Amino acid sequence: DYAFLMLVSYRDRLTAYAKDAKEELADVVAFSNAVAERLNFDTSLSIELPLHRVLGPLRFLRLFLDQIFNSVVIVLVTHGCLTIFALLLADASARTYEYGMLRVLGMGRWSLGAILLLQALYYALPGVALGLVAAGFASVPILDLISSFAELPSDSSFRPSAIFVTILVGLWMPLLGN
Repeated sequence: DYAFLMLVSYRDRLTAYAKDAKEELADVVAFSNAVAERLNFDTSLSIELPLHRVLGPLRFLRLFLDQIFNSVVIVLVTHGCLTIFALLLADASARTYEYGMLRVLGMGRWSLGAILLLQALYYALPGVALGLVAAGFASVPILDLISSFAELPSDSSFRPSAIFVTILVGLWMPLLGN
């Protein structure tokens, strides 16, 4: 009743501070509300979270690194599109005579387009599958190194959004290059 200062430890702070900014703020607000309800104070209450305050400026660093990562991904996707386009163009220029003969024999544009689409998928599907497997194997030692350095638990499973973006980009690049 007569305390001027109380220190309360946030037990699950590691998982809360490792989350996204909005989720972290929601967890911190829920924690501070639970502390205030538990103490049953009717007077004014000031809750300070020094670690939350210190991590605030690091959000700008995270935004900056996210922008760099997105820029690198865009450059790599563009490079992949150009590479697959060059492969398909080299193959198409070598097969121009064959495609011309197929058109003369009565094959329609849609059928020839379907052949080119299947050829693009012939490059894309194994590439996506092998890329996901290679990324899975390559990420395990890297995540273990980061987890030992940051003292955070590592989860080597892929998020569904990462798999979705991989499949989307892996199928989109050959179709765009074709």
